[in-house]
Amino acid sequence: MSTDYIVFRSVGEFTRFVESMVKGLTEAESVIKGAVSRGDFINAIDVESMVNVALDPRDLLNIIREAKDSYQRILRSIPGELKDAELVVVLEIMGNKPVKAYIIPLSLRQAAETGSSRPASVS
Repeated sequence: MSTDYIVFRSVGEFTRFVESMVKGLTEAESVIKGAVSRGDFINAIDVESMVNVALDPRDLLNIIREAKDSYQRILRSIPGELKDAELVVVLEIMGNKPVKAYIIPLSLRQAAETGSSRPASVS
């Protein structure tokens, strides 16, 4: 399973991204629930191979719910005092869901003021 990273310029930008992802996943969840109730498979294109595939909506629904829960968990774990600070956020994604977010001060001076030279980790 590969690990990917997304870098954000601020905690605010990261928060807006996560809120947008949760909203999109919630909308997808409601659409897929309909397919589950009808017993339909969902036609999709595998991006890497460009092959048409049929997805089981129950499996897809579980993936969406796991991703949504992970995004919400990370968002809830960010301390309120950091939401407006000048920080960079690095989001680590493994497979289909976010695993961890790292908050990095923009300057060493900010790191010294917080009493740590290591970035804060939010998980």
